[in-house]
Amino acid sequence: MILKKTATAFFFASSVLNMCFGDGDWRFVAAEQGATNVVISSAAPGSPHEFSWKWSPYEDPNVAKDAEAFAWIDECKIADGGRTVLVCASNGGAAAIDVASRRARWYLKLAPDTAGPHSLELLPDGRAAVACSVGIDKLVFVDVAKHPFEPSRQTVKEVMDLPGGHGVVWDEKRDSLFVLGYTNLFELAYKKETMSVDVKRRWDFSKAAVDARGHDLVADGRGGYYMTNRTGVWSFNPDEGVFKPVMMRAHVKSYSPDCAKGILVQMPTEKWWSDRLIVIEPDGGERIVGPYKGAKFYKARWIRECPKKKDL
Repeated sequence: MILKKTATAFFFASSVLNMCFGDGDWRFVAAEQGATNVVISSAAPGSPHEFSWKWSPYEDPNVAKDAEAFAWIDECKIADGGRTVLVCASNGGAAAIDVASRRARWYLKLAPDTAGPHSLELLPDGRAAVACSVGIDKLVFVDVAKHPFEPSRQTVKEVMDLPGGHGVVWDEKRDSLFVLGYTNLFELAYKKETMSVDVKRRWDFSKAAVDARGHDLVADGRGGYYMTNRTGVWSFNPDEGVFKPVMMRAHVKSYSPDCAKGILVQMPTEKWWSDRLIVIEPDGGERIVGPYKGAKFYKARWIRECPKKKDL
């Protein structure tokens, strides 16, 4: 289905397309809450609405004993060049999934029904950084190395208050951790020795971005970020400190740009989920991917994203 063209075409013409090229891989990974799965499918035009890969906590012997901790999967991020998928769930679970074997490399479990993990990132030393909302509203670090499948023996540290914690991204170039809450975006210095952080910079976007409720945070591959909130999608360059509107549509749950394929967007059609996704193509045209029968997508991301600026 082809929908109307939008102002996003201008955004592509002025920024993304003049920087890099994709490789034709239309695969995406998605957090699918209907059956508590992480799935991979293709958004290529004409592709069947089927999953080519699936991970279920109930079918993974490495995490099956704590499968309930993965109820309401709310994050999926590609790592290690596509070899690993990072996942977390509102019910307290988080894991790094080996794509080839469909098995967790490690997993952690925070207090069920109170921790509300909403995003997960790997720190340079292998520890996990978890942005938690709901009950505790904190940034949490977990050392999983010594006890990858024994959460009760892992070192867990609540690092800082993070009201409405929803996003966390490691910025290799700046050697910083960026974390997103309901009203503030933070740049943090990670202190490995003490498993703690110092605040480098903080930006209150509740007025600059029209509204609060930060939700998704993704790197743009050019040294900046995209952030979603209740009013739309915003670009942000930490060196400029300015939030600029990219797409003014309410309640975008996830936003994943690719240099050649376009932008993969999840906008709820039922409460906070949808059985379909939207591809905003480089020329501004829009195409529906789906519906997928019974699916409840929360977030979706391209398998391959724009290369980092240093690789161009």
